[in-house]
Amino acid sequence: MSLVTVSNLTLRTDAGDVIVSGIDLTIGHGEIVGVIGESGSGKSMTLKAIAGLLPTGINANGSIDYEGTELTRLSRRAYRSFRDRELGIVYQDPRAHVNPVHTVGDFLTEALRTNRRMSKKDALARIYALCDEVGITDPEHQLRAYPYQFSGGMLQRAVIAAALATDPRLILADEPTTALDVTRQAEVAALLRRQVRERGIGMMFITHDLELAAALCDRVYVMYRGVIVDEFPADRIYESRHPYTQALLSARPSLERGQERLATISDELRAEIDEEVAGR
Repeated sequence: MSLVTVSNLTLRTDAGDVIVSGIDLTIGHGEIVGVIGESGSGKSMTLKAIAGLLPTGINANGSIDYEGTELTRLSRRAYRSFRDRELGIVYQDPRAHVNPVHTVGDFLTEALRTNRRMSKKDALARIYALCDEVGITDPEHQLRAYPYQFSGGMLQRAVIAAALATDPRLILADEPTTALDVTRQAEVAALLRRQVRERGIGMMFITHDLELAAALCDRVYVMYRGVIVDEFPADRIYESRHPYTQALLSARPSLERGQERLATISDELRAEIDEEVAGR
């Protein structure tokens, strides 16, 4: 049984505009599922639907099943409780999601003290152990610092520790490496993969980076204009024959091509894929 099964998920605005349509995907225990596509393809909105964090004015139809619990039927209060117990969320820019006037230690212990009613001592002990897991050394000293005193990579490690603090069974990662340099991207990706494997939890990983998806994920879904157009095991990403996936792969920079102009997705190809999507 999958941890999460999304069936025929459609998101519409109050005005009736369709944002994503007919989304079917699954996330298993101990599995990393990648979702790739251009900006505006609906990746993040699909993640927000699973998290119950859709903006006001956007409505969900279809099914989001979490081990027998239909999430779309939960009240706001019940969804909040579900998020507190079961979900960890890692966003693209850690600085946008950490209170700049509180210490990193306060940020990391907040959920444990508020939602789990843990004492400050017990919460800190839990966080110190997590810091060791995510590579934050000397936490007794480091956690007294403020977010601006952390590098981007180190702050993202702290955000990952916060996401893991309540022992979630599902991590939703929305482009968590995009704001980092290449070295830090590799470190954070390896950290997330290790945590998923060791804990046996599921993860949805959204990214623009096809090579990162191939290296990190177990399976990959490709989205285009709100629709999933391709799906494959991550280690077979370069074998995909779908024209849109092929176009994304050909648009990557290459040392072999030197100064050759980067490929773009032609209007003709977009028209062809649009016709395919409209026919579904």
